[in-house]
Amino acid sequence: MLLITCTIIIAGCQKQPVADFSFDKTTYKVGETILLTNNSIDADHYSWTMPDGQILSGENIQYTTNSYNSLGSLNFELMAFSRNDNKSDKIIKSVILERSTGDITFWMNEGSNIVTVTLNGNSEDITMNYASQPNCSTSGCANFNDLASGTYNFTATDGFWEWNGQVIINSNDCTTMQLTFSKAIKTDNPAPPVLKK
Repeated sequence: MLLITCTIIIAGCQKQPVADFSFDKTTYKVGETILLTNNSIDADHYSWTMPDGQILSGENIQYTTNSYNSLGSLNFELMAFSRNDNKSDKIIKSVILERSTGDITFWMNEGSNIVTVTLNGNSEDITMNYASQPNCSTSGCANFNDLASGTYNFTATDGFWEWNGQVIINSNDCTTMQLTFSKAIKTDNPAPPVLKK
């Protein structure tokens, strides 16, 4: 009888778990890893439900987003349990998933004419030369930002010379591409040039 009384007292003394967790940020791009930090109180073990239905256990979790996840809100569920599973608590929190994008910067170190680069239906001008590779989005370069990951065709011209090619945009990355006259072809119908600064 004493053993049964002690068991009931110990089981009855377990506190009610309070489930809680946090993210390392609130908005992610496809391909990024979400870090989930468990902040639960008075819990012994846990069960996580990921946006794709996957069930994971453990205190802290990492979840890598992918193209199968729907853009927008991603829901994460945490169940926190007492040692004997008699008590539990659940919380659901969300983050925002955005499409993966990348940037590209076209630049030159030679020539005196402004070069107009066209990519994905938009045009930007190279108005300055740089002796070495500039950083992404440097002024005076042709900068294209927030492009969906993938392969793009581009054209460029200074009125006398033309460039054509393809570039690969990687998610969460910036690519730089130098245009050189050794890879240009002479245009059939020259246009009056505009000089660089």
